[in-house]
Amino acid sequence: MPLAVSHTRLEDYRACPQLFRWRHLDHVPAEVSPYLLVGRLVHEIAATYVAHCQTAGTPSDPTRLEQITVDLTDPHPDIQPDVEDAVEGLARLTIEPSVSYGIEEEFAFTNAWEPCAWTDRAVFFRSKIDYHYRNEAGLRVIFDFKSDQKLASHDEVAQHPQLPIYAWVLSLAVPEERFVAGLYFTRLGVLRTAPPFERPQLTRVRDAIEAQAALIDADNRWLPQLGPHCTRCPYTRQCRAFQSALKLGSAPVLQTDEEAREEAQRRALLQKDLKDAESRLRAWAEVHGPIPVGEGEELGFHPKTQQVFGDVEVVVKQLLALGVPREAVWGELSLSKAAIERLLKGKEQRPQLGEVLRMAHPETRTEFSVARIRE
Repeated sequence: MPLAVSHTRLEDYRACPQLFRWRHLDHVPAEVSPYLLVGRLVHEIAATYVAHCQTAGTPSDPTRLEQITVDLTDPHPDIQPDVEDAVEGLARLTIEPSVSYGIEEEFAFTNAWEPCAWTDRAVFFRSKIDYHYRNEAGLRVIFDFKSDQKLASHDEVAQHPQLPIYAWVLSLAVPEERFVAGLYFTRLGVLRTAPPFERPQLTRVRDAIEAQAALIDADNRWLPQLGPHCTRCPYTRQCRAFQSALKLGSAPVLQTDEEAREEAQRRALLQKDLKDAESRLRAWAEVHGPIPVGEGEELGFHPKTQQVFGDVEVVVKQLLALGVPREAVWGELSLSKAAIERLLKGKEQRPQLGEVLRMAHPETRTEFSVARIRE
């Protein structure tokens, strides 16, 4: 019997067969990345909020949305600000009290595309749909909530592989003949839809799912495949292909498009590995203190003091009075001591530098960095 699949599993296999095996067959333990956790919380908040509006009979309730967000993110203070930003656009979503919505609804089918329980031993395909309803025109409308920073273009939405799958799944459960599927970007409150799907054309989606499932079922090598997905993969430390890719290229100067592409990919992988290391080191230093790194230096949380100008307007007026061009001042905002010195670099203006710098006051912040070990 073929392995049970879903849109997520198909995407994982297309990205990297080794990732598919480790995550879905071997169930190799992996830490949930902040990116993935934010996405999960956004979906949970959206489902709770829509259910509340439907029960309360109100089209929107920003105050309740804010409280739901606080309640669900309270155990995750590190990512709470990002989640708050990510759900801001949900307040623009209008919930019609008279409409019956499907919210985070689960669907499961056998390989004959007959409905079955989610945990049925004969399950072949599973899908969870964020949000769907029948509109006044008799179309089945489907949303998938996205917490991405970037707003996808209309062409990108039209080509999104998830949307026809959702339309196919619902065609097996509801009587409508036309389906409008789209992505709701929760940060911006923007919905973008693909062209409508007609029921007869959705059999092609079924055929594509079955063909991909057959490829997965026949695979016995599970080869790694490097790509942009590596920057979010939880298994990079175990992946030999990833670790090999971290080694910098031997050519001192890039000569071809292929070398440039590979170097750019290595750079992305290094950044991901560095970000992971930074997170682990911060957590260690918070508990155990600074970490010696040799040459009399240590990595940890160190105070950093800089001169800060509280009343920027007064400083700007003073600089303009000293003859600094207006466009030069605007280009340096926000202001710092280094910026002020650059603006007053003319010898005839140096005597007035002290007068301007006296407007600043010291401000100390803690930053995570390498510093000399204090005796």
